[in-house]
Amino acid sequence: MAMILNNTIDQSAKRFVIDFKDWEQEKATQYIDCFKLIETKVKPERDKVKRKTYRENWWQFAEKAVNLYKQIADLDYVLAT
Repeated sequence: MAMILNNTIDQSAKRFVIDFKDWEQEKATQYIDCFKLIETKVKPERDKVKRKTYRENWWQFAEKAVNLYKQIADLDYVLAT
């Protein structure tokens, strides 16, 4: 990740994250293209894991960094290193 950030002069984003937070599936499906991408790339892998919650909530992050998001919620930007 550092190489991606540091190898561009303007440090523009080359990758993006789809984060449906703790949304119900019904709400996440309203973002049709993003949901389809997650369904294609993430769901097949989640279907294989042992943890039931990971399989059932496959459109959400498996491990949510709740405290991190609380800490950065009011910031305009966050530097990733």
